[in-house]
Amino acid sequence: MKVKKKILILESKIESSAEVVNCLKGSGYDTDLVSDFEIAIQIMENKSVDLAVIETLSSHYDGFDICKKIMSNEDLSNFPIILMNEEGSELDRVLALELGALDFIKKPFNPRELLLRVRNILTAKTSEIKKTQEQIIQIDKLVIDPEKRRVKIGSEMVKLANMEFNLLLYLARRYGKLQPRIKILQNVWGYSNNANSRTVDTHIRRIREKIGIMGTRLETVRGFGYRFR
Repeated sequence: MKVKKKILILESKIESSAEVVNCLKGSGYDTDLVSDFEIAIQIMENKSVDLAVIETLSSHYDGFDICKKIMSNEDLSNFPIILMNEEGSELDRVLALELGALDFIKKPFNPRELLLRVRNILTAKTSEIKKTQEQIIQIDKLVIDPEKRRVKIGSEMVKLANMEFNLLLYLARRYGKLQPRIKILQNVWGYSNNANSRTVDTHIRRIREKIGIMGTRLETVRGFGYRFR
């Protein structure tokens, strides 16, 4: 029997999520709907859900802080999160992606739009799990283990945030091939809008700082994108 995927929804006004919950349940997902951020974090830490949808603007909690806390937890650094709020500014979207959220959606939204985003993320996660069976990637002193999601420079471990690891792995898998910024945003972040943010640039800078001398191997092609060489 196929186990249903479970979606956690953290929203201050539970009644406003009834339509979304019904849409998800009608499409074969189980849901946990909560308004207490401490309960939400506990649920995620217990790994009893497969994806979380978190409201960022609340008088009781800050959804961005919750996302940051989850991503800083080594055991949860790859946990899929969608952030949402009523402002939906470009700055909010960029901040969400930089913190490690996989998507951002502006309220109010059509429940089916959220359903499609949830489905796309979980499908991608399933594919990612299969890809982790790939062999370890080694470029000079840099060693990337896709299965354990670990990076080493020689014998020294390098601690990367979730999206930093995903970006480094994406470029390493395409060694020597120039990758446009928009293509990186689409394939690493699932960001389908125009590439007018500096999200990729910020993550590249952080990766360079963390991998030391190997950072010089991440080449910037101004006005176009990046490649590992």
